[in-house]
Amino acid sequence: TDESVIKLRKQVRKIVENKVKREERLDYMCYSLLKPNLIFTSVEADSKEEIIKFLTDRLEESGYVSKGYYESVMKREQATTTAIGNGVAIPHGYVSGMNESKVCICTLKKPILWNEEMVDVIFLLAVRMKTPQELKNIQLFYKYFINLTDTDEKVDILRRMSSGAELYKYLIG
Repeated sequence: TDESVIKLRKQVRKIVENKVKREERLDYMCYSLLKPNLIFTSVEADSKEEIIKFLTDRLEESGYVSKGYYESVMKREQATTTAIGNGVAIPHGYVSGMNESKVCICTLKKPILWNEEMVDVIFLLAVRMKTPQELKNIQLFYKYFINLTDTDEKVDILRRMSSGAELYKYLIG
């Protein structure tokens, strides 16, 4: 019956979510990269420029990047797209202009065109790599990020989060 199919889908979704929660935990060394006030869900945006501006403004308001980081990210976007598949983009600017490494995360209400791909999950990176510890933290984060976004099922978990706080709790395990 239709009801049985719906129940089965919910059970499969729960199994996938629990597996991801067990296997895909962010290393505690990377916790400093995330802040609940830099994680947003169900944001409305019509273009990548608009969402990048929104996210870079949040980083600037919090003092993590200097004025002009938006231009740095857009310059980097012109070099090559940062859409990586599964509806995910990972924009980032150049190293100058960053005061403290942070990752700003956003899910969108509806996908937007990101060069030639539709995207609705964005991880905006503002990462410094000046010290061995900063470099190690970023490497750990990238390892986690790849595992977190390598399948549609895993990205769907991010899309279903109802608030920035819920997404933050999920990410730090």
